[in-house]
Amino acid sequence: MTPLTPHLTPVSLVKVKSGTPRRDNTRGVRPTRISKRKVRAVPPNSTTVRSVRKSQKPQKPYDGFPLFAHASGRWAKKIGGKFCYFGRWANHRNGELIRTNGDGWREALGEYKHQADDLHAGRGPEMSGDGCELRRVLNSFLSAKKDKLDNGELSPQTFSDYRVTCDKLVAFFGRTRHVDKLRPTDFSGFRASLARDMSIVTLKNEVNRARIIFKFAHDQRLIREPVFCGQNFDKPSALMLRKARNEAGPKLFTRDELKQILGGRTRGFARWFCLR
Repeated sequence: MTPLTPHLTPVSLVKVKSGTPRRDNTRGVRPTRISKRKVRAVPPNSTTVRSVRKSQKPQKPYDGFPLFAHASGRWAKKIGGKFCYFGRWANHRNGELIRTNGDGWREALGEYKHQADDLHAGRGPEMSGDGCELRRVLNSFLSAKKDKLDNGELSPQTFSDYRVTCDKLVAFFGRTRHVDKLRPTDFSGFRASLARDMSIVTLKNEVNRARIIFKFAHDQRLIREPVFCGQNFDKPSALMLRKARNEAGPKLFTRDELKQILGGRTRGFARWFCLR
């Protein structure tokens, strides 16, 4: 006798307590389908990467420690819905995490305290002066002035003067010089180099523009502390400016200079000057 199967007969026989079979009229029951996807066999003694990393994570050094050991090998804290990382407790070597000596929690805590106020206020961490080179300050300054030049708020001559001052700073200090490492003695030497090749009025303008550039760096928070240029890096006094102006005399054209400007055509212009 051929046994009845669900594929051949939609109605199956169900045995009741009395022993008398009856028909089961439940219809629409689909047979169970077996997935054809391949299942990767897992060795019985294997562990996942997450569990291995979790077992390697260091505990907090004391109660109330604000950071936790992240699976990436860094100390982390979730601030404003985002993970912020500070220092490392382990380094990656050949695909494995190797814990550092002391787990680096002291360095990570110092970095967190340094940036905590800005991060909790929703701002980016303030940059330290150690990583801010002179070329970055000058590029940011020129970019800001270029925007004003394009908007018509700055004249082309003023922008050109700023560019010349930036070139002089790079030539004297070097483009990779850290701004926070500059000292008053450095600015004294820079001023002396300027004074050898330019007049008093030009020196005044160069010193003023250089001070504007370094003030911009602090206002834009490119450096943490303002740059102290010292008393020697000052503009020439009003007495020196008056003396230089008196020595230069009045700015009048000579007869030969006027002839050169007019190009020999003095007959019509002489009559015009007389009428004036």
